[in-house]
Amino acid sequence: MELKDKMQEYPEFKNYEIVKNNNPFVLNGDFFGDGAKDLAIKIKDSTSMTFGFVDNKINGKERIVVINNENLSGGNLDFGWTEQLEKVSKNKNLWPKNEDMSNINVNFKYPINKKLVLGYNSLFGHNLESCGGGYIFWYNNKFHTITGD
Repeated sequence: MELKDKMQEYPEFKNYEIVKNNNPFVLNGDFFGDGAKDLAIKIKDSTSMTFGFVDNKINGKERIVVINNENLSGGNLDFGWTEQLEKVSKNKNLWPKNEDMSNINVNFKYPINKKLVLGYNSLFGHNLESCGGGYIFWYNNKFHTITGD
């Protein structure tokens, strides 16, 4: 079964299509910190690009989560800046090496010690034509971003 056919099984994906011009446009990983392998899919509707997740649970159940205004902690909902996409390994510090970056955008209360280490995977995206980029991750029951130019 193709991914497109599988997505049609879920009503949460009914207004979206897969953004296939990105490489990769689908990633596997534990994006919710529960130890189960999830699926992250770059998707778009008529107004913006975002991500949909098949959040698999260890007990065999799954839920569909699409990043939207309700579950994104501030920030811009359009993820068009993620032409290139990578899965970030767990236990990597997501805080930029240069802690004094004046152009960093953070949409959550950042750690005082300037370290943010998740015990699960996150996403890193950037555009080919620019040097910036950023992380997209699940933290405290919301999606968050750390981006810089």
